[in-house]
Amino acid sequence: MTTKKKTKFVYPTDEELEEIDFEKYKEIVKNISNDPSGLDMDRDTQDRLNEFGVDVEVIRIGLTMEQIKRLNPPTNPAKITDPRATNYIEKFGAVSWEVDAIPPEELQQLIEERVLEVLDSEKYSKIEAKESEDIKQLKVKE
Repeated sequence: MTTKKKTKFVYPTDEELEEIDFEKYKEIVKNISNDPSGLDMDRDTQDRLNEFGVDVEVIRIGLTMEQIKRLNPPTNPAKITDPRATNYIEKFGAVSWEVDAIPPEELQQLIEERVLEVLDSEKYSKIEAKESEDIKQLKVKE
């Protein structure tokens, strides 16, 4: 995927967004740091998708306060120069947490759990069976 940089966040290009068939997707799942900017990214992503007429729901699966309490990742000071810091500090205090501090295995598990919640397992099984059959046919042709 080609990308263009905007501040420090990477977004798909306009052309790539136009190629995505959003009718197939109902949710976009994100893992983002729990800091003033990270929390605002949920709203910002939803707003940007709405601007393109995309009807999906942005779902945060990490980093949540429940995960922070359970995993106890190291804290960072909340960035007070961030324009969203005042509201963030009122709600969470003067500390923040980076999603990068969560072990990769934990992040993978969070994503897998969410995917399995919405996965049509019958349809997926049919796709796996077809893929397995295609692989067998390709090996025969070698």
